[in-house]
Amino acid sequence: MVIGIPTQSRQTKTSASQTTPVRPSDASQAEVLVRRAPMGFFWNQLYQLWLYGSSLLLNLVVARALPPQYYGVYSTALTAFNTAGYLLAFGLEEAATIWVPRALTEEGREQASSMIRRLLGVRLLFLFLGCATMLFLVPIVPGWLDHLTLPGAHGFASVLGDPAVQQHLPPLVCYVGGYGLVSLLFAFFTALLRTRVILIVSGCSQGATLVFAWIVLRLGLGADAILWVHAVVTWLTAMVYLFWLAPLLLVRRPRQAVSLRPALRLSVAAWLTNLATGALLKQAAIWILVLYGFSDTQKGFFNLAFQLGHSAGALLVAGLSFVGMATMAAAYADENRSWLATSWRAVLKVQTLLGLPLLVFALLNAQAIVTLFYGAPYAAVGLLLQVILAFTIATRLAGGGFHQAALYVLGKQRVVVVSQWLSLGLTVLLGFLFIPPLGPLGALIATGLPPVLVELCQLAVLWLALRRPYPLRFVLRYALALLPPIIATLLWSFLVERHVRALLPSALMGLLHSLHGLVGLIGVGILFTLLLVGALFLVKPLEGEDAALLDKMQGGLRTVLQLLIRQSA
Repeated sequence: MVIGIPTQSRQTKTSASQTTPVRPSDASQAEVLVRRAPMGFFWNQLYQLWLYGSSLLLNLVVARALPPQYYGVYSTALTAFNTAGYLLAFGLEEAATIWVPRALTEEGREQASSMIRRLLGVRLLFLFLGCATMLFLVPIVPGWLDHLTLPGAHGFASVLGDPAVQQHLPPLVCYVGGYGLVSLLFAFFTALLRTRVILIVSGCSQGATLVFAWIVLRLGLGADAILWVHAVVTWLTAMVYLFWLAPLLLVRRPRQAVSLRPALRLSVAAWLTNLATGALLKQAAIWILVLYGFSDTQKGFFNLAFQLGHSAGALLVAGLSFVGMATMAAAYADENRSWLATSWRAVLKVQTLLGLPLLVFALLNAQAIVTLFYGAPYAAVGLLLQVILAFTIATRLAGGGFHQAALYVLGKQRVVVVSQWLSLGLTVLLGFLFIPPLGPLGALIATGLPPVLVELCQLAVLWLALRRPYPLRFVLRYALALLPPIIATLLWSFLVERHVRALLPSALMGLLHSLHGLVGLIGVGILFTLLLVGALFLVKPLEGEDAALLDKMQGGLRTVLQLLIRQSA
């Protein structure tokens, strides 16, 4: 969906626009940006799907080619890489996604170029310091920690002193530096809604990593060579991004650059938030499972259900996260809260429209999905997956994380930080309450309930700030459209499987059993999709404001979506 930004009346300037008069040619930049939003999401979503698929394929290639012990080394090294990436990110991606569009729409290309150059400088400084620390201190820190009597010092020393980390430190450091640079450049192109460039550059990068990893494995080289492949390809990707961004980077310096402080305040808040929601949320539940002596099998069941549930929740809307944030930032040019509210509601509808069906389908077929892909030994994960999917559906309906983006745009990042860290505290509390009696099920309750409460709290803050309600009527109509496919799936599960099976001759039992496999799951998925599309055309969930937004769109997508608008609108 696209938001048309009124450009005739200029409102009170924000901190990003108090230094330089706005040129008339810059007045339409906001509308130019948000007009790119639909295709920006489309290209970004294509890339995210390719990223999921290629990452899975790379993992399979490496797992099949390396002996289990060397694959464990490779996995441990990548875990260390992910941890270092979280610590060195500093939230600059979120700052770039919001403040680059703000600078462009309110001040023009000179200020946007200045903002990009300074954020890039901050990232390079942090990467230099972080990588130097990893390269020179990590080899000697474990020895220091072993001599301390502080609680946990020995355990931390054993983690840092793991041979999987120490022996592969140079390629890991190189990979961390390249990935940190690429992720910020990625954010710049997302902020400008030039996501087709991302699909081309990062898509080719993923393909190159897959091809070269296969080659080095065929040559008999080990985990170290694969890590060097990751590092080299990532740095080459960064160079391509810099070349593509050069016309904007080389724009002349403005007379007086806008302050970088608001962007840095946002980056610190985003960094703290990402630590709470990404690095520590699941880890807190795992620590409690370890504390109460649950087996590795139980921990594995929890981890598998958690990963599957969150992957299903993000798969079809992964391309919307930063694109939605950039669109809201552009809509908020000159503190235009009315259009920010319209953009926020539009993003909520899109993420519900795209993300909810897969979650509902996975919830109804959780047991079949787990058994099909992981086999009978993992059958117990089916119930656990249904629990986390139920919480993920509730989180998606409550806002799906996009309240947080709108609060960032409004400059209310403290609300986000406080709510997410309180959520982490609640996760720990619920973990101590539910994990001892329920095990992995209690861990999923502890990690699933707090995000729902956070979304509701952030929604209350946004309602007070924007004075626009949550699109409840749209959600109710969409839920009505989901009833036919849900009923059809339940009828298949309870009537056909439980009653018709007993009436079939033994010759047909094998055929019915095969329907539990991939072919049957695909067939049920096609039926679910067809019934949902038909119900949407009957229910027509889109409203009057959606009709106004569609008037700004072009192409075949507009024609299709207009069929979903109620006649009264």
